[in-house]
This record gives sequence, structure tokens and C-alpha cells, in this order.
Amino acid sequence: MSTTTTARTLPTRDSILDAAERLFCTRGIQTVGVDLIVAEAGVAKMTLYKHFHSKDLLAAEVVRKRSQAMRDWLVSESKRRGQDAAGQILGLFDALAEWFEKSEFRACLALNTTLEIAEPEHPARVEAMNHKVAMRAILEDLAIRAGAERPKELGDQLLILVHGSIALAAAWKSSAPAVRAKQVARVLLDA
Repeated sequence: MSTTTTARTLPTRDSILDAAERLFCTRGIQTVGVDLIVAEAGVAKMTLYKHFHSKDLLAAEVVRKRSQAMRDWLVSESKRRGQDAAGQILGLFDALAEWFEKSEFRACLALNTTLEIAEPEHPARVEAMNHKVAMRAILEDLAIRAGAERPKELGDQLLILVHGSIALAAAWKSSAPAVRAKQVARVLLDA
């Protein structure tokens, strides 16, 4: 493959991903058709299928990419906000509160995907569930480092607080759920 072809191919793939991500995050996966994605990306339908083979695989890639970015951001923000593992856990909720205040906040694409797509084998739902497993692992690791007696249980409880605060923040258009979740996390850490 020539460098010219690669230079043209990567931006095209990226423009499809970017357009699909914007649309899926604002409108949902199932309500967005391929025609709208290609129009938004400025590419032909065949170009989309050349890169992703189906809308379902495109949706899975968008959820995977967005979920990885979210996890990377949360880990980075928690490290920036807390000097030890307990402080990092509490810092997660401060980061979430700031995210909830942004005008573009529309909840978490992985959370929205699990609510929108019931079919367990759908590629986008599989990626969304992979995100939840990865988030649980991150939270369990923080619980271990914080010295929790039952780190797996604390990791699960923190995951409920994270996802619950995201869902309520989207419903209420408020950062208050993250503030309340942080208070509960503090109680859990002290227990």
C-alpha cells in the first residue's frame, strides 16, 4: 500500500468514526441510520462499509473508542486529584461533577448503549459491557490500594455509584449526583 493511500484512508476512517460518535452520543445508536452518518462524514456509503462492514461494527468501534477515552480520562483525573488511592477514588467523583456541568454532557455512551440495545450479542453492547468490566477492574484496583477489606465488593459498590451518578446527572441536568455519590464513597471507604 502506498503512503498516499494510507494518508487518504486514515482521515476517511476517522471522519466516519467522528461523525458516528457525534450522532450516537446525541441521538442514540438505533435511531441513527447509515445515510445520516455518511452525510455527516461526507463519504459514500460504500466507503463506510469498506472500513466497518456494518453499522453494528461501526457502533461497536465507536463505543470501544469512547469507552477507552473515558477510562483513560477518569484514571488520569483521579491521579491528578488524589495523592493516595482513597483520595483518587474521591477525586473520581469531583471529575464526574465537572463533566456533568459541561453543556455537551449526554451521559456515558456505554451506559446508554446497554440501555438502548437489549440483544446481548450485539457488537456495540458487547463493547459497552467490556467497558463496565474494565471500569470495575479499575475501581477494584483502587479499592485494593486503599486497603479495603473486601476490594471486589467495594469495586462493585463504586461502580454502582459512578454509573448511578452518570444516569441521574443526565436525567436531572445537574452535578449534584456526583457530589452525593462522593459522600457515599467516603462512607464506604471509612467503613
